[in-house]
Amino acid sequence: MTEKLPLKSSTDFPNNEAWRAYVRQNVPQTDVDYVLARGRTTLFVKFYETRKQPFPESFQTELLAIERLSEPERTATLDGLNNRILADMGQFLFTAARPKPEESESVLPTTPTEIAEDLLAHLRKRNPYFAIWAHYTEGVARSGDAPAWEEFASRELGQDSGDELMFTLRMAELGKLLHRYRDGGLPLPPRTYYQISLLHHAQGKERNLQVRVLVQQLLEAMTLCASA
Repeated sequence: MTEKLPLKSSTDFPNNEAWRAYVRQNVPQTDVDYVLARGRTTLFVKFYETRKQPFPESFQTELLAIERLSEPERTATLDGLNNRILADMGQFLFTAARPKPEESESVLPTTPTEIAEDLLAHLRKRNPYFAIWAHYTEGVARSGDAPAWEEFASRELGQDSGDELMFTLRMAELGKLLHRYRDGGLPLPPRTYYQISLLHHAQGKERNLQVRVLVQQLLEAMTLCASA
């Protein structure tokens, strides 16, 4: 009898869509939502590892208890835990890279569209990797002989860009989602505004992991908005 291969981790895939498609193809329908939620937890655990921080013991204890639950309680409880883990991560990042008082905006946006537009403007100004994508989409891509986005990004960053190129490509994914949130007047998930605005302060693999987590969260929140 052939043994069933163990399920791959979300960290084995280049992006969230590939991971989600893999799960839907290889997991029984009744378990899909839980496995996707557990994949999100795995990304969160990796965040703590890259920061050389222990994964909070209280969260680990809850995870062990959740695994013993049945559906649909299991997935609902894990979603709640994931939100609290994300809040803890957000507080950690905000404390580590708190903006100086003179850098704070004097006028705060209020509507979902204004908030998303404000964040896009902030990223163009403060995040050099996002600025590369913004420059490409708002200018270069409109020319008749424009190179492909990946090729343009590689040229801008130079040879052996490695993690920087991956981060820039993922910032493009994030940018596309923010445009959809802005154009659709969709509210950003709680705490994501500051997490996104501070992404460029992180380094190497850590920031790649952070942006991937945020892209997944925005996709999930958009799906919930569409089904509401």
